[in-house]
Amino acid sequence: MQAKSNSAKHTRTKGRSLTGTIAMILLLAFTAVLIGCGKKEEGANLDAIKDKLKENIEAQNAKNEKEPETDTGKIDEVPEEEEQASSNGVESFEQVYLKARYDSEWDENHDHKNYLNYNYEKIELGDADAKKYPELAKKLMIVNDLIVTEESNSYMSRMKEYQAKDDQEIDLEFDNFLLPYKEDWRIYKRRSDSAAFSIVTVYTDYASIDYNRVHFTGYNFDPKTGEEFKLSDVVKDEDAFIALVAKKALPLLQSELPDGVDYTEEGMIADVREYLQADIRGNWTLDPEGVSVWFDSHTMLPISMHISVLFADDPEGKIFADSYRENAPENWTLYMPFYTQESFFSADTDRINTLQITESYAELDGYEYVNGLWVYCNGVEDKVMLGDEITINNMALVHKGDQTYFFLEYSEYEYNSIETFVFKNDKVKMISAVSGSVASIPWEELEEDDYMIPNMLLSDPTNITVNCLTDSLSTCSSMRHYILEDGGELEGVEDYYTLLPDSQYEIRAKYNISGLHVVDKETHEVLSDTYDMKVGDTFKMLYTDDQTYVDGLLKDGTMVRVMIKADPEGWRYVPTDEGDIEVWQSFDDMFFAG
Repeated sequence: MQAKSNSAKHTRTKGRSLTGTIAMILLLAFTAVLIGCGKKEEGANLDAIKDKLKENIEAQNAKNEKEPETDTGKIDEVPEEEEQASSNGVESFEQVYLKARYDSEWDENHDHKNYLNYNYEKIELGDADAKKYPELAKKLMIVNDLIVTEESNSYMSRMKEYQAKDDQEIDLEFDNFLLPYKEDWRIYKRRSDSAAFSIVTVYTDYASIDYNRVHFTGYNFDPKTGEEFKLSDVVKDEDAFIALVAKKALPLLQSELPDGVDYTEEGMIADVREYLQADIRGNWTLDPEGVSVWFDSHTMLPISMHISVLFADDPEGKIFADSYRENAPENWTLYMPFYTQESFFSADTDRINTLQITESYAELDGYEYVNGLWVYCNGVEDKVMLGDEITINNMALVHKGDQTYFFLEYSEYEYNSIETFVFKNDKVKMISAVSGSVASIPWEELEEDDYMIPNMLLSDPTNITVNCLTDSLSTCSSMRHYILEDGGELEGVEDYYTLLPDSQYEIRAKYNISGLHVVDKETHEVLSDTYDMKVGDTFKMLYTDDQTYVDGLLKDGTMVRVMIKADPEGWRYVPTDEGDIEVWQSFDDMFFAG
């Protein structure tokens, strides 16, 4: 898709490209996106995955009882012999993380929640993947430094260029648009499997009006060696590849040109070739189903563009090297930057689909806010209403089995939601929703600069870890593990949530509560034994189903279940020896109750 933007490495002044005047005419136009579907593959054995996850969770629970104060709820590393490989031997990573900084002062008052509306700054592998691919883990440390350096250099060089202009050279009508006042970048994972690891960083320099400059850098690695792929490793017929990129980009380019201005196919091919040769590193990514080329703004238009050439575009195998076609993953996740275009292949219809996603807006008393999405699937327009004053945090395509899904993370006010949609008949259908944030690393493992908050990027489509907000006994954060079922439903693996460390605090009983059921620490089954809690007994909260109970440890190490009741109006009570007592009155030391 195309993004608003204002900068680039290669500003054109040739007649076949655009003059500076034409570029300025186009400054306030556009946004466009493309779409796709996935390739046929064998479905994962969900029962085996569930059993594996439950075994890991039970093992973690046993560990929690030894060290409950450091319980993280994190799924243990899967033993190598139990890993689930796809039929072609390509395995998905377990967990990839982004470290992020807060982008809102308001959020700082709610640091017990894991928000998603950050600007992402650093990328890291999860512990299990870092051990499996140590060379890649080391290379990503260098990449993080390169990303910071590149953004700083880009911003400062443009600022110095602007400041060096003589007053007579400055056109106040246009040049003030170009004065940068804020720099930012965001990392998107394009591929993470045993055959390739690929990310693209989108750098944005904000100008003094609502218009920005965009620059892309792609990084593509062999996970086993940490070596960086070259485009020539993947593409064996460069001329054919460039011609196909130009053919796909030309209609988008022409749709943005003013009347009377033309851009020929020959000129397009020449510009694409020059662009790819000029930037040794990084205007391409190796995606699950092909290669994407990322065009900085002002390369051919003020807009930035993203063009994908899929393996399905090359049915005779003339463009791409056979080894990369054969190592395409069968299950994958692909994160979508805003204002970019995506393509993916659908086996059931035997076609490459196009998808365009833009935000929809509403207006109230002169104030404009985002309330949903416009989805254009193969030219069919569809509107998805999501709420009032929402913020879109992340979008991804998720392919599993024979179906491609659209995965959306967004927030409405302080509440986060995760939605999955399925593509059917060129439209999207909402399948399931979860309230929470896709995230994982426990809080106590944060670095010294604790403003950096980690979020998990979906790697294995069958395993989704979600931070949720629960209010069974008090407002606290919990973690739950989900599987993306065939059909798009998000199904919880366990029947309970694991409270995060900062939510695992002790509360003190204000009433006698007789007959509490003892709970098995490993299986979480309710036993026939009972326990009488006395006034003053401490209860360390560890698990909840978010509706009817909270499990926790007493001082002697016994795990018991405190039941929660709710009346038709939503008021919540704890059954005690003196009757049903409102939650906020039943225990001391809760930081919030109700």
